[in-house]
Amino acid sequence: MPPLKIAKVIEWNLDRGFGFLSDDEGNERTFLHIKELVGGARPPMVGDRIAYSLGADPQGRPQAVKATNLRRGVSLTWRNWLLLAFLLILPVMGMLRIEQPIGSYWLMALMVAASVTSYLLSSQDKRLAETGGWRISEMRLHVLELIGGWPGAFIAQKRFRHKCNKGAYQFVFWIIVIGHQIVAIDIFRGGEVSYTTWKLLRSLFSVAIDSRPYQLMG
Repeated sequence: MPPLKIAKVIEWNLDRGFGFLSDDEGNERTFLHIKELVGGARPPMVGDRIAYSLGADPQGRPQAVKATNLRRGVSLTWRNWLLLAFLLILPVMGMLRIEQPIGSYWLMALMVAASVTSYLLSSQDKRLAETGGWRISEMRLHVLELIGGWPGAFIAQKRFRHKCNKGAYQFVFWIIVIGHQIVAIDIFRGGEVSYTTWKLLRSLFSVAIDSRPYQLMG
């Protein structure tokens, strides 16, 4: 995939929904219509940087197509913030429930640090995707989410429209989020969930071991 062209907005007519782009040296002037902006981007402003492919209008004149505003993200809705706050209730209360206060503070600091890192890497990965650069591995992003960075990843996904439509990634992401909820519930129940899970796994393992001689004899 060839790298996309990047230029800044030098003119924009908000009422008519179109404007012109130019590279940093001012060597070219490319037409851009708002309908070519993808990813839920808002109307650009003069000075915004746009990543785009070079296409043509019905008359064959060059214009920017499949364009993305690199500077302006999408504002999160109150529903997004409400969902994030709801998902944070159990994990935060679970950390506060830990008997050692120092441990609670360290876990919260880890969540904040991992969230900031996850947000920044997601933002960088989005820019790399738009410009055709070498991408950040999904495993690296998931590891950050697993150690507590899922809130930052959630914000980045909504703000930059990053990996929102990738089903496999979203499946793993929400498994991680649900896992954090289960761990928090387990803390409140004194480890009952993990103990029950361990007993079940041990029973299944024992059954598998006990039935093995019969399988060999058969």
